[in-house]
Amino acid sequence: MNTAFFDYCIKSLKRRKKQVLKTVTAIFLSFTFVAGVLLFRDNMYEWQIQSAKHRFGDWFVMMNGNDSRENAQLKSHPYLNDSGKVSISNYQYNNNWNQTDIKIGYMDNDFVRLANITPDKGEFPKNDDEIAVEWNTLLLLNQGTDIGQDITLNIIVNNPKAGSGWDRITKTYKLSGILKSYTNVWVGGSNVPGIITTKNEAQNIKRSNSAVYIYSAGNYISGDYKDIYEGLNKKVSGSLIYNSSLYDYEPWSGGSIYEYMYVVLVILGVAGIAYQLSVYNKTRKYAYGIIKNMGATKLQMIAFICVENAVIVISSSVIGLILSIIAARLICFIVELRTGISFFTIDRGIYISLLIMLIMAVVVGSIVNICGQSSDRLHRYTSRYKLKRLYKKDRHTRHTYILNKNNYVKETYKRFMLGQGIVQSICIRLFSLAMMIIMIICIVNSVRTYADYKISSQKSDVIAFYKQDNNAEYIICNAENDVQLEYEAGKTLDLFKYIKDCYSNAINNVSWEMYSDAYKSRTSDEGEISFSKRNLKYNIKNADALMYKDIDESTIEYMRGITGVDDISYGYFETARVWTWNTMDYNKMGIPYYVDIDDNKNINSKNSDSNNASYSSEQINPKYLFATEYVEADSRVYDVLADITGKDEIDIQAFKDGRQVVIFLDKNPEGVYDDTITKGTDIGLMCYKAYPENYGYIDKDYASSYYMAIYSYMHDKGIVTDDFNKINSEYFHSLISDNKQDKLKQMTELFEKNNVKFLDDFYTYWADKGEEQFYQYVDSYLDINIADEKLRVYDYSSDYVPAAAAEVAKVIYVDDEVKDKLKEYIPEFGQYTMLASDELGKKALDTQNNILKDYLMLDELPEEINLSMKYNQINITYGLDSIYNGTANAVASYLGQAGYAYNSYSHDKDLIKSNTIEAYILYGFTGITAFLVYMIVSLIILKNRFFQFSDRIKILRNTGASKDIIFDMYMKQSIREMLWCIMLMPLMIILDIICIKRYIRNL
Repeated sequence: MNTAFFDYCIKSLKRRKKQVLKTVTAIFLSFTFVAGVLLFRDNMYEWQIQSAKHRFGDWFVMMNGNDSRENAQLKSHPYLNDSGKVSISNYQYNNNWNQTDIKIGYMDNDFVRLANITPDKGEFPKNDDEIAVEWNTLLLLNQGTDIGQDITLNIIVNNPKAGSGWDRITKTYKLSGILKSYTNVWVGGSNVPGIITTKNEAQNIKRSNSAVYIYSAGNYISGDYKDIYEGLNKKVSGSLIYNSSLYDYEPWSGGSIYEYMYVVLVILGVAGIAYQLSVYNKTRKYAYGIIKNMGATKLQMIAFICVENAVIVISSSVIGLILSIIAARLICFIVELRTGISFFTIDRGIYISLLIMLIMAVVVGSIVNICGQSSDRLHRYTSRYKLKRLYKKDRHTRHTYILNKNNYVKETYKRFMLGQGIVQSICIRLFSLAMMIIMIICIVNSVRTYADYKISSQKSDVIAFYKQDNNAEYIICNAENDVQLEYEAGKTLDLFKYIKDCYSNAINNVSWEMYSDAYKSRTSDEGEISFSKRNLKYNIKNADALMYKDIDESTIEYMRGITGVDDISYGYFETARVWTWNTMDYNKMGIPYYVDIDDNKNINSKNSDSNNASYSSEQINPKYLFATEYVEADSRVYDVLADITGKDEIDIQAFKDGRQVVIFLDKNPEGVYDDTITKGTDIGLMCYKAYPENYGYIDKDYASSYYMAIYSYMHDKGIVTDDFNKINSEYFHSLISDNKQDKLKQMTELFEKNNVKFLDDFYTYWADKGEEQFYQYVDSYLDINIADEKLRVYDYSSDYVPAAAAEVAKVIYVDDEVKDKLKEYIPEFGQYTMLASDELGKKALDTQNNILKDYLMLDELPEEINLSMKYNQINITYGLDSIYNGTANAVASYLGQAGYAYNSYSHDKDLIKSNTIEAYILYGFTGITAFLVYMIVSLIILKNRFFQFSDRIKILRNTGASKDIIFDMYMKQSIREMLWCIMLMPLMIILDIICIKRYIRNL
């Protein structure tokens, strides 16, 4: 019987396909919207995860190992899953056959899969004469970027027959593919070969037995990745690299905004479904009456209604879910085609959420319809009661309304409004007013949120500078009076105290006479002046940033290509320049703590065995000794500077011209500020330490790139004959013209220019010995004196004479507040930090260029040794979309691998961005929902009026009322209601006109 009853319900629905279809469509749209929001939430999160995996690989840990055997501990570890291997076969060598960092090797399929390495162009090599190269390595090779072109590699291969056991060979390969960058993007990416060959070719050129292994994490691990890595690293023999770019990444989850959207949509959806079902069931009153008259009980009627509602709702929800999935998959597929990132997912939570909505819709719809039947009976009873009262009242008082053409519309309209009921009218107006207030609040808050975000967006998310010389050390060139220091007999020499005593005798202003005399005498008797150059090796950062090379264009291009990077601005920051001032005190600067002595090596060691009482009891936090930020004339820093120092403290024009600077002082290793710099002190900017050296040997491994560039130039030109030590004096007198008549004049000018006396003996040789012997004598004198004297002048000018100077306008002691105000402008504060105009930097660089130009006797310096203001600092600003694109993660990983020091302030801004996005979604979604609800409800009310007054309208039409009169009545009533949501009045007028016109067309 139950089956027959159910079959009857289904047949009943089939007979009313048109009515059911309208209801199904409305319910289908409700479920589609809810399913769409849920799919968007899950796939937005999955997109962020898969984007990170696409960029940084899907591996958990990396290990450098042996090509012939894999680490057994990692291979069988329960926390690790799949593994992949890349063999390192060889290296690329430069033209001088020095080994570079560019590796050549072969990747197995598992490595390619776990690393998510895909070709941007072309394909992986298939033949032994083909290679695939990742972008960063290809740019370093600098041989072109066209698929199919030749790439030449210098490699060394084993050859047992050769005397050395190896051969140098140059091989040419076809470029088969260009791989997306990983050597400069991944953590540990520099360990992976950037040039990929076939497996067979890798074996042919094999000279290295190294390999890199990567491992994925087990699927059952869902957190505590860093702790698991640290545990692995302790147990495994060897150093592991942790893929922090992926596993420490926290995608934007949207907070509670998606839950809010889901709840609102479910409420509206269930309400809409309940309404649509009630409308449908009203059209079924006649059929329900027939069924009831046939003897159906109340319980059977309720069951009949519930079955119909369930079938309609379930079929609609299933269709809505399927369509949402298809639409979402299509959108994701399009994104995948454009980005190469696969991320579509359907979480079971979606089905659970929709099932909850489905049950609520069926239950609420059934309850509403059951209640509707009861209310219909109550309505019939109350209607009969009201008619009786009206009839009794009408017998005693009768009011006559005279209708004419002038008041016809007005009076009929009033009667319609009275027929609507006062409670219903009040509810409609309050609803309209509430919707308008909600929309206004949403608009105002959206504008306010955007304004707050714009203020925040003007600040940089990351400020970074390029560390050109990671190993270059500060070199202090100082002069001091030789004093015999006496210590108590029998006590071990306190080297630290001895150094401090030596620096107590330092001379700050060294004249040319002092330097020249000391150089010639080379004595160390008491009372004489000695000159020394000390490397600052410990407890201080290296002098790694200078104005020599600007930022590589490929770096900027890559950074701009990271999704979410909105803007990149540039600046100048240097840490390699030493300062000088008249009152400087090396001990107050803390130099004894930094010099190259063994005791300094142990200051920051946890197991320090130094009992030297001269040291501070606290560990030293290494910082730069000197740091200078050069700003351009239009920089916003001037406003910040005026706020910190006061408007009257600095002559802004003098600052912009490079005549004034602001100094920021931090504490020295002993925890006190250096008081030797005050307002009005002249600060001299010294030249960069540069080749050649007058005396004192500089290890090239600790020299700056500029220092080495000069050496390379002089070596290539034959000016340097031996490695670093000997200057070829023939270079200088070879510049003298071969015209013997002008030779004497040129040599005289050369001698005078270099402060060398043209001895009277020269004239004697000219007169007595003849021209030939004269030139021989001059040449020997040149060898001994000119080259040596020029080097002495060069050394003094670059080491003891400031290249530029400026007056201190303000001294500011560094604290957290000062750092916070200037964090967008100064990447890192040193013990001494200067804020100066770029004009001052230009003066210093021009001076050093002129010194080198005079020494080499050149009219212009070649580009490779010419200094100029070159951007080495970048300020990166992210867009609003960075919050869900993992931009901060990608930028941080790249900067770290590319040799940049950086400070990221994106975390603070991410909170603002997250709140902004959530506010946009919250207010936008709420405002749009309020707009749609108001529009739909208003149209439903209008439609109900058509249905409610249809009989009266027919009477009016039959008594001669034109369609225009009917139109005017409805429009007047609609406009009156629209005034309560006046901001949407223009749109609603258009919609109501369309609806009313369509309605009266059929009258």
